[in-house]
Amino acid sequence: MNTAAELAALRAALGDLAAWAYVALDREDTDRQYVAEHLRDAIEALANGDEIPTAPF
Repeated sequence: MNTAAELAALRAALGDLAAWAYVALDREDTDRQYVAEHLRDAIEALANGDEIPTAPF
């Protein structure tokens, strides 16, 4: 994959992650600790070139 395609994929993944967090944090029953842990794990995976783990909810 070329650099432009990698950057586009990264931007898309970060956008999806941000959208998930926005919806998750808007719910009253959301455990913010789970959201924070998933965001941390997802960002670490993106930085390492791994797949993002499945969201906890």
